[in-house]
Amino acid sequence: MSCALITHWLCPHRITPCPAFMDYSTDLELRPKPFQRSNRRYVTFLPSPSISAQTFRVMTIMIEGRSPSSVDIDFIVKTPHISRMAREFEALPTRVIDRGTKSWCVIQNESCKAPWGEGVVGSTDATTCVILFILNSYGVTVLHADEDSSQNLDYMQRCVDGSGDEDADLYIVGGYDDEKGTSAVVVNNVLQYLHACPRKLELRQAFVGAFNTARPGAISLPKHQAACVDLQSRAVLPAHFEYRGPAFVTRQCRLMAQSSSGPNCFGDLRDAATGSFRVSKWDFEMSQSMLASFRRLLQFDDGSLLKYTSTSPMAEGPRFASDTRATLQTLVRFPTGAKLFPNGDLVFCWNGEEWVEEEEQGGDGSSRQQRSDSSVFTGVN
Repeated sequence: MSCALITHWLCPHRITPCPAFMDYSTDLELRPKPFQRSNRRYVTFLPSPSISAQTFRVMTIMIEGRSPSSVDIDFIVKTPHISRMAREFEALPTRVIDRGTKSWCVIQNESCKAPWGEGVVGSTDATTCVILFILNSYGVTVLHADEDSSQNLDYMQRCVDGSGDEDADLYIVGGYDDEKGTSAVVVNNVLQYLHACPRKLELRQAFVGAFNTARPGAISLPKHQAACVDLQSRAVLPAHFEYRGPAFVTRQCRLMAQSSSGPNCFGDLRDAATGSFRVSKWDFEMSQSMLASFRRLLQFDDGSLLKYTSTSPMAEGPRFASDTRATLQTLVRFPTGAKLFPNGDLVFCWNGEEWVEEEEQGGDGSSRQQRSDSSVFTGVN
């Protein structure tokens, strides 16, 4: 799924830029360098010329303890170990996540870092996007990267933030052999970034490209668009998110209403201090021209809406058009961050059965009763 296409169609200049430089340690500097392959744009992250080989302390993606000769998707999918792991993943039963499951479901422009323990964390609706799982002794970090966010260092840095120098395991799920080659762009951007991180990452699984492609007739479709990690068993599983978490439409607005390429454009779902489900407010203001374009889109039927707002219209699930329509309607109704979040962040706590909204205390110290997230106007599944 990639509603990011909508902002390219309406406003092409809003593609998220990569910063020219990004520091990852006191003596490490990375710079993105675009290169051309199959008429698609990739970004490679290379050491700055000012950094010597002796001080460039970059660890690499490893496969079975060895550094591969290439981290291109075409090479990775031919690796025997990755092929074997892909077959094993495909044979696993699909985990169904409903409202009664304590879960954090990451969508585009979100991330989640969760410790081992109770619940499930994962992502869904990844057609040309990819889902990243970084597992270490603390827990798991999950990202949902699309063509734009996979080039954004503020977002990709979340893969390695906060876990020190510890080595970790990497699992990638999503992306298929789509006719435009978008998935390959995203996978290669992700691999190039992670290969340049100051961390050793053992690539345990890459269920991408040909592995994740079904060909019923003349079209290509992804076999799996969702995956999760069980925080108790630590297993990475195919998933089906019947419930995608509280305030889903509000969260999806983040994709269509970014104010800048800064960190506040991206949401981290889990509050590290309390374990709650937090939808963080971000600052934005929709322009009148963008709102007018949204109103025009709302007049389209579902088929036309799908065509103009998805990078892979043939592969989208049955909820795509209704999700997109609800998001457009919400932004037309609440065109600024202040109107969408009049009381600040939305916070939901787990009551043992479902996520319920936690109201902020009033000035007199009183607090309204907790309520189910289904009562929040944007709490669509």
